[in-house]
Amino acid sequence: MDETINVLVIEDEPDDFILIERHLKQSSLNVRCQRATNPDELKAAFAKGGWDVVLSDYRVPALDFTDTLAIHQAHQPDVPLILVSGKVGEENAVELLRQGVSDIVVKDNLTRLVPAIERCLRDAAHHREHKRTEDALRESETLFSTTFYAIPIPVSISEVVSGKWVEVNQAFLDVTGYKRTEVIGHTFRDLNLWMHLEDRERMRQILDAQGRVVDFEVDINKKGGATGTMRISVERVDLAGKPYLLVMGNEITERRRAEEAQLRLSTAIEQAAEAIVITDAEATIQYVNPAFTRLTGYTCDEAIGQNPRVLQSGQHEPAFYRHLWETLQAGQTWHGRFVNKRKDGTFFTEDASISPVRDAAGTIVNYVAVKRDITRELGLEAQLHRAQKLESIGTLASGIAHDLNNILFPLLMGAQWLQEEQITTKQREIARTMEASVLRGAEIIKQILTFARGTAGTKGPLQTKHVILEGLAMIRETFPRSIRIDSHLPSDLWPVTGDATQLHQVLLNLCVNARDAMPEGGTLTVRTENLHADESFARTADLPGAGAYVVWTVEDTGEGIPAEILPKIFDPFFTTKAPGKGTGLGLSSVHGIVKDHGGTIRVQSTPGKGSTFEVFLPAQAYDETVADGKVATTPQGKGELILVVDDEASIRETLKAFLKAGGYKVITGSNGLEAIALCEAKLAELKAIVLDMMMPEMGGEAALRVIRKMAPHLPVLAISGMMEGVSLPEDEQTALLMKPFGKAALLPALRTLLDRAAAG
Repeated sequence: MDETINVLVIEDEPDDFILIERHLKQSSLNVRCQRATNPDELKAAFAKGGWDVVLSDYRVPALDFTDTLAIHQAHQPDVPLILVSGKVGEENAVELLRQGVSDIVVKDNLTRLVPAIERCLRDAAHHREHKRTEDALRESETLFSTTFYAIPIPVSISEVVSGKWVEVNQAFLDVTGYKRTEVIGHTFRDLNLWMHLEDRERMRQILDAQGRVVDFEVDINKKGGATGTMRISVERVDLAGKPYLLVMGNEITERRRAEEAQLRLSTAIEQAAEAIVITDAEATIQYVNPAFTRLTGYTCDEAIGQNPRVLQSGQHEPAFYRHLWETLQAGQTWHGRFVNKRKDGTFFTEDASISPVRDAAGTIVNYVAVKRDITRELGLEAQLHRAQKLESIGTLASGIAHDLNNILFPLLMGAQWLQEEQITTKQREIARTMEASVLRGAEIIKQILTFARGTAGTKGPLQTKHVILEGLAMIRETFPRSIRIDSHLPSDLWPVTGDATQLHQVLLNLCVNARDAMPEGGTLTVRTENLHADESFARTADLPGAGAYVVWTVEDTGEGIPAEILPKIFDPFFTTKAPGKGTGLGLSSVHGIVKDHGGTIRVQSTPGKGSTFEVFLPAQAYDETVADGKVATTPQGKGELILVVDDEASIRETLKAFLKAGGYKVITGSNGLEAIALCEAKLAELKAIVLDMMMPEMGGEAALRVIRKMAPHLPVLAISGMMEGVSLPEDEQTALLMKPFGKAALLPALRTLLDRAAAG
C-alpha cells in the first residue's frame, strides 16, 4: 500500500509504542505514527486532524479510556479506533465494541494488528462510499421540494374546500414562525393567522369576482404573539383534478424594519465612541459624527465642506498621504495611524480605517473613515515599556548584587578579624574604615535592588535620623548649587520599625521631585518631629489611629501642583514630566512603602508657591539600643563540628577562620554534592551546616532537600548574596543570613540554631 496511513497511538509506555511502530513499519503498510500520552496531547492531535486510524492502550495513567472514547467521539468519530491492550474480558470487549471501539487487538498477539487496521480502513472507505450514495439519492429525491422551499417569497398551497394547507415553503415558515408540522393539515383559523377575519372575507369576494387576487395587503398574527403585514397574490390552481389555492406574498414588515434599522444605524453612528467621517469622491467632508467634534474640537458646521487635511499635523511625510490616496483610489481599504492636530493646536494619535463606498455601477462615490483616539493608550504603553526596562535592570542588578556581596563578604570578615588582632591604633583605625566601607557598599547594593526591583528588606528597630542624615549627605553632593538645602532634625527623635533602605528611597524620591519642581533654584527643607496624635487629628490626617508618630516633612518652593491633578500623583505611571524624564513610578513607590510601614503620606501644594509632603511613621517605644547602637556579647561555640559549604574559596576560608576562633570545629565543601557527601560521612558528629544557596553543579536549595531527608533536625544556617528568590523550609531548624555579614551576625545566628536543636 503506497498511500501513507497516519496512525495516532495513545500509549504511555515508550517501549510499547516503539514495538507497535516497528511492527507496523515491517508490514506492507506505509505508516506514519505519532504518540499521545495525556488528554492535552490527544486533543491537540485531534485538533490537527488528518488521522486514518487511532490505536489506544486501555490503561494509560494520565488518560482514562472512557475519556479517550469521549475525546475521539467529539473530534473524529469517523476515524476507526482500535484497542491495543492486554487481555480484556469477553463481556468487557462486547461493551467496548458497543461504545464505539472498531476492533480489539491483544498486545501479546500483534499479528492481528495489521489485518485489523486493513479491515477497519476498508470498512471506513465502504462507509464513506455508502454515505455518498445515500446523499446522492437523497439529493435527487429532494431536488424539486428544495426548489419549492428555496423560493425567497412565502408560498402556500391549500385545499379550496377544507382550507387545509397541503404544502408551504420555508419562507412561509420563516415569516409566520411556525414549524411545518404545525401548519400542514391545519387551516388559517386553527393558527389564527389572519388578524382581521373581515380581510379574509373581502379577499374571497375579490377571488370569486375576478378569479385572482393581486397585491392584497393583510395583517397577520405570527407564532409567539408577533404581528406583521403581508402583500399577497392568490390564484386558483387544479392539481390532479382537485382545486387548490396558491398564495404567494411579500412581507412588507421587513421593509419597515429596514427603515427602522437604517434609523438605528444612523443613531448608532451618531452615538458611537469612534469618530466617523464621510467624504465624497474628492475627499470633501459631507458628514461627521459627534465623536469627531469631541475629538478634534471642530463643530459639524465647521467640518462639513472642508478637506480632512485641515487636521494634518505636519508629522507625516508627503509620501505617507500619497500612499493613502493611492490605496483608496485602487478601491482598497486603508488601515493606519495618524498624528493629527486639533482645532486648539494640540496633537493626538488615532488609529483609522478608511474604506471606499461604491454605487451600483462600481464607481467610488464616497469614503468612510472610522477613527479611534489612542493617545492615552500609547502613553500607557510607553510607560509600560519603561517599567519593563526597569524590570530588566532589576534582573541585571540581582545578578551583580550576588557577585558583589560575595566579593564584599571576605573583606568584611577580614576587617573585623584584623580589629581583634594585636595591631597598632592606626592599623585598627584603617580596619574600622574598611569595615565601614564594606557595610556602606552592602547598603548601596540593597538600595540599588530596592530602586530597580522593589526588593523588600528586613524591618527592625530603626532611628530614622541616621537615614535622613545619610540621604541629605548624598543630596548635598548631587543637587544643583542653585537649590538651598535646610534641615531641622531633633536629637531626641523616636525610633520606628522599618527598613532603612526603603525609607532612604522615600526620602530620595521626595527630594528628587522637589528638585525637579525648582528648575531655576529654590529652597528644599527637610524637617522631622515627634507627634502624639489624638483621635481627632488621626481622622483628619487619615492616620491608622491615635498614638505616637515620627513625622518627616519635605518642603520646596517650586512650581507647585495644579489642584486638578493633585489626587492622581500617587497613581502608578502618572507623571507630568516629558517622555524620558520620569516613569510615573516614584511617588507610587513612595506611597506603597509608607503604607507598608503602617504610615500615611499627605501633600499640600499651591501652584507657584511650592509643595509640602508629610510622611507619618508609627513610632516605637523608646529603646536605648536603637538610639545608642549597643551590641550584645558575641556567643561562643562549644567545640561543635560545623560544615561550611560555599563555592567561593575565600568565603569558605574566612568563615572557617571565624568559626574556629569562635570555638567551633570546621570542615568545608565547595558545592551541594560535596555538602551531601560530607553530611553523610560525618552525620554522627556533625552539629550544623552553614550552606550557601547559590552554587554551581548543585545549589544550596537542592542540597538542603537531600540533607533534610538524611537528617530532618540538623540545623542549617543558609547564606546568600541574593536578596530575593531564596526558598527555604519554614521550620525552626533553618535560618537565613544575607551576605555580607560579620561575626556579630554569624555567631549569634548559629548559636541560636544549635541551642534550639539541643532544647528540642
